[in-house]
Amino acid sequence: MSERDPSAVADRITPSAFDAWYTERRRRENARLGKFHRNVPTGPPPEDVVFPSSLLRCHRKQYYRDHDAPAERRPPHGHFWVGSNVETELVLPFLEAVVIDSSEYVRNSWGFETPVETPSGTVRLRGSTDPTVTTADGTIVLPTEVKTVRDVDQAALPKEHHRAQLHAYLHGLSASTGESIDAGLIIYLGKSDFSLAPFFETFDEVFWTDRVVPWMEAHRTYRTASGIPPATPEQAWECDRCEFRHRCGKTDGPVSDA
Repeated sequence: MSERDPSAVADRITPSAFDAWYTERRRRENARLGKFHRNVPTGPPPEDVVFPSSLLRCHRKQYYRDHDAPAERRPPHGHFWVGSNVETELVLPFLEAVVIDSSEYVRNSWGFETPVETPSGTVRLRGSTDPTVTTADGTIVLPTEVKTVRDVDQAALPKEHHRAQLHAYLHGLSASTGESIDAGLIIYLGKSDFSLAPFFETFDEVFWTDRVVPWMEAHRTYRTASGIPPATPEQAWECDRCEFRHRCGKTDGPVSDA
């Protein structure tokens, strides 16, 4: 592998690799706690053995139980972990396991601040990445942006504002390090089942110049002008989930002067 090959690293970050890593992680945790029985199915008891706890129950139900049939339960809802815990407890150790046999390493995050010139003035772009794959000498190989989503199966493509965020990472890292950081990975992780969907993104100059930079320029203008910006959402779903929808009049619910 070359010193810096982001696509080769991204090729190893797959849903099946994550599933295998997470399953093995649970096995090792069971072993650490001395609960080895959780790693091996118990199998059905001898045919002539009956347990008191099973008496006077549906025979089919008990048969399923005896043979370790999986229970039919709805997947849990909500977050298992929130915020940075998803990155530090799941994604970062998974990335470390993916690159362990190669020459790469994983840094928890990488901060940057760089000016972006717009037609009406300069914007300072400041932020930090999610876990970032690097070489041994600290050269950036593959920055990531990690997001939790309700249903990974519905994520056929990365959302536009997530692409914009990753593009900001690529631009900011390139400007601050002097290296050409032209590719990264958007990682979606299911909130309820820890399923994973990775999207490899290369820097799109047209998207950056025609979509992202104009938004930054407009936002800078709104922040320096008197009054508040118009209530014109960028995405169709924004108003439904916005914490300010009452004061904007974007709901049928009662509203009062805040």
